[in-house]
Amino acid sequence: MARTIWRLLSFRLTPAEFAELGRAHLAVGLALAWAVGYGRWWDRPDQVAPLLRSGLVSVFLALGLGVVLGGFLTALRPPRGGLVQVCAFVALTAPPAAVYALPLERWLDLEVARALNVASLAVVATWRVALV
Repeated sequence: MARTIWRLLSFRLTPAEFAELGRAHLAVGLALAWAVGYGRWWDRPDQVAPLLRSGLVSVFLALGLGVVLGGFLTALRPPRGGLVQVCAFVALTAPPAAVYALPLERWLDLEVARALNVASLAVVATWRVALV
């Protein structure tokens, strides 16, 4: 499983490997999305709502995006893969977002930390879009 995740995140997942993504991959992907979502707010528990702080929003977003993309793909009738594969793929793109969990504002000047946070957001978002 770790090999598959690594291959996905390094742009080397083959169509056959994509077709093999299943419910176990989806479960691991959602767990990773939860962990990353929780990590984004771990150092600011008093500044965010409990649901956001719990990381569940990241799980809901991963599932929601997967369902929307899966709906589009189903309409195109691809030869391989389905809703489970698409949702697993989307959820498994969560690990790079772990850089958001770094409390840069504690180690650096606030302006520098904000600039680095914006840059990391741009890199991670670009990486995730490029994976598709």
